[in-house]
Amino acid sequence: MWRLRIIRKYKDLRRFGGHVSTQVLTKILFTGKFAGMIRGMENHAHPWTDAEDALLGTATDKVIALRTGRTRGAVKARRFAVGIEPGRVPPPVAEPTPLEQLGRKIAACRQKAGLTQVQAARQAGVDARLWERYEAGEAEPKALRLKAIAVALRVAADRLLA
Repeated sequence: MWRLRIIRKYKDLRRFGGHVSTQVLTKILFTGKFAGMIRGMENHAHPWTDAEDALLGTATDKVIALRTGRTRGAVKARRFAVGIEPGRVPPPVAEPTPLEQLGRKIAACRQKAGLTQVQAARQAGVDARLWERYEAGEAEPKALRLKAIAVALRVAADRLLA
């Protein structure tokens, strides 16, 4: 593919300027946009280190190329060889917020007590939809509600907050 581009560039130069010397052709090949293709070809032969391979799933091709000193084409080829979708970055794994952690603890305690969300909500004196929001980490229970939730789940309130 890159050879076709060089040949087309060569033909364009011949069309406008007549004769193209070897020096001019060499300059075309090793400067400008064709230089990256040629450097990319050389970089395919250069072995990748483990640290460079570890970068493949964490950033875009452009960022990895800048960090490793390789071309985007070489990075894309390596991603393909390793089996990572070219140009795609897996979404970062976010740490759960304290509210989400509280929701997970409430859900775990409810399941351990053998209650459904509706039953636990009735025992705590809250709406079932609000209970769902507590477990999803979308709403924060106030102190009195947290105490009622702990009583309904038969656990200490500090266990939910710990």
